[in-house]
Amino acid sequence: MRHRCFTKVISVAIVLCIGLMLFTLGYSTANSSDKEIFFLVQESSSTPIPRPSLIPPTPFAATLTPTLTPTPIPSRPTLSSDGPCILRTLVIVNVNVRSKPSFDSDIVTTISPSQVYLVIGQVVNQGDLWFFIGEGWVASLAAESGGDCTNIEEFNIEDILPGEATATPSLISTPLPPHLFGRNAEGVFVITSRESADENSFWLVSNGEISRLDIPSTNSLYPAISPNGNYIAYLSFEENSISVQLLDISENSISTLYEAGTDSPGEKIGLFPLSWLDDTTLLVTMTDIDPEVNSGIFTLKVGDYAVSPQPEMIVFNGAVPSASLDGRFVAFEREKRDGVGRDIYVAILQNRQAQIISAPDAKDCFAPAIGANYVLYFICEGENETRTLFAELSTGEPIEVNLDFPGLDLGNINNLSPLTSDAITFDDGSSIYVAYFTNGLKENPTIERLIDVEDQNATNMRWATSGL
Repeated sequence: MRHRCFTKVISVAIVLCIGLMLFTLGYSTANSSDKEIFFLVQESSSTPIPRPSLIPPTPFAATLTPTLTPTPIPSRPTLSSDGPCILRTLVIVNVNVRSKPSFDSDIVTTISPSQVYLVIGQVVNQGDLWFFIGEGWVASLAAESGGDCTNIEEFNIEDILPGEATATPSLISTPLPPHLFGRNAEGVFVITSRESADENSFWLVSNGEISRLDIPSTNSLYPAISPNGNYIAYLSFEENSISVQLLDISENSISTLYEAGTDSPGEKIGLFPLSWLDDTTLLVTMTDIDPEVNSGIFTLKVGDYAVSPQPEMIVFNGAVPSASLDGRFVAFEREKRDGVGRDIYVAILQNRQAQIISAPDAKDCFAPAIGANYVLYFICEGENETRTLFAELSTGEPIEVNLDFPGLDLGNINNLSPLTSDAITFDDGSSIYVAYFTNGLKENPTIERLIDVEDQNATNMRWATSGL
């Protein structure tokens, strides 16, 4: 009897201890004048907020025992150096055949990776080579040719697309340091027609060369290239939904990473620029998080999962994230407490602390970007509607950066993206510029126009960060 009583006493004590531990873990927000502690549990809400987590989810497929026999992977036919000019797909996937040599034209059919196709002619449009195979046009970005192609017909693009051919963007020849476009200088940017803002095309910069990506030109926004240069994520919006799309550059394949309806209850994907936390983690701004808070920053994992990845919240009340190279810090925009304008915050992900970074006399600050050595760049707009680039070294006041270049529209500067440890790109709504600091941040940088396209706007440059 005495033994059973002693056992009960010990059991009650253990339950009380566990209850006390759980109670102490459920802390909420605590504010001070310049710091904010992010909560892990919101006790006042009937619907719990997802717990922030930076740990990749365990693939669902790992818990299942495969029962299906794998489908054999087809092999591609061999290309020879002689005989008629033929082509095959670049990788083992079907490739689109279009009605015209343009990524905007209709898809009429596809070609199979298991066959070769006779090439009748070729043409260059906007810097891209296209092969004509009778049924339509195949982009050389997705196919490779073999045999003797020296005598096939060379078409004139103006005869095929009269008045529709547009200028090919190019890196403007400037006295830029050679290291700006080294082996790891890979980026993506957007070209928009000045006649139709809905017509966007995405372009890849790699090793100083520019090529167009085969991505739908309408309803596509905010491309962001992964740190290792393997993926490009972007937003695609339809009438009732917004989705995060993922382009695998090496495979030239596009998949839907996550989709949310614009009219359905719950969190929605916000139309804000995307960013990467690391090679397999995307940062997305979601809206309608809470009745009183409109936006938050979530992670989406990129990987081979049996189920679609689910967003995990890491920052409550924030938008437009930018992560440091080591993933320890995330800078973001947050509305001011009076609802007029935005401030820049930097969050330490490990302990959920965020500190406001302010600029003198600024009514609105936006477009944060963290470069090498934890340098934070951002733009602020003053009372006179002018915009100024700032750099902050995490030890001291933000430094104002003088951007002096003929033709640069300072009233529209936006879209910051670090290129190297001493250079950053931005745009003014029509051209892309680079600022590089030869003698540190405290001296004025050298400004050059980097990308300019006749009668079109070049914007939204985003660089892979593996070379920083």
